[in-house]
Amino acid sequence: MSTYVMSDIHGHFDEFQQMLKKIKFYDNDELIIAGDYVDRGTQTCEMMRWIVNCPENVLLLKGNHDVEFAKCVNILDTFCHRFELDERDFDDTKVLYHSLQKIPAIQSAYFDYYGTIGDLVMNNDVTLIELKQWAEIIREMPYVYKRSMNGKRYIIVHAGYYEDRSVPVKEMEHFYIYARENAYTVGGVSGATIIAGHTPTVIEGLPMYNDGEVFKMYDSEKNCTFYDIDCGCGYKGSDHFQNCRLACLRLDDEDIQYV
Repeated sequence: MSTYVMSDIHGHFDEFQQMLKKIKFYDNDELIIAGDYVDRGTQTCEMMRWIVNCPENVLLLKGNHDVEFAKCVNILDTFCHRFELDERDFDDTKVLYHSLQKIPAIQSAYFDYYGTIGDLVMNNDVTLIELKQWAEIIREMPYVYKRSMNGKRYIIVHAGYYEDRSVPVKEMEHFYIYARENAYTVGGVSGATIIAGHTPTVIEGLPMYNDGEVFKMYDSEKNCTFYDIDCGCGYKGSDHFQNCRLACLRLDDEDIQYV
């Protein structure tokens, strides 16, 4: 039995399936995915339909793209009732989406910024009722997973983690899914290993840049180890970034595999 961690699949379902085969993921293994299942790639539909029937040995955490996706679905739902459309009807869902595209206030709020929902509705015949099912699954996902193994304390989160009971819950949740450099300067817990994604290691100029490989850092003052396992899978096929790949970290021995 092994425990694996991935993050930031971003609609690259084929690469995700390739990774499961590469690590020989069996029913007695565990997999934690640290968010961002949607956007950027072309296979959000396949990824989300897999999530609906997610195996019991897989734990799904939420990322910022997932949270934003669910918020967009909520906007669709609100206007569906206002326009008296049928959320189960393919044509009504398309009419609804087109209608929101014409409302300046909705567009200025970056509604469906990556065009993911538009692709799902127009090209995959996904209805609002299915989108709502996916959004509800996302809302139920936890932000953080903690696990002790081989004498080590692991904390898995989408972007960053720190502990401060004086900080409001909403502020903490924002940090969990949006932190970047401050995940390392502010975040961290003594004696723990933080495993996160969110910031692709293919982006030059950022402290976590590592030419598309997993970034690892030990902070001796905090006695905390940090991993960034977002190796840019979301940018695969892009002309702007090189060496984009999906990474998988095995907790048992911290071995890393790439697709």
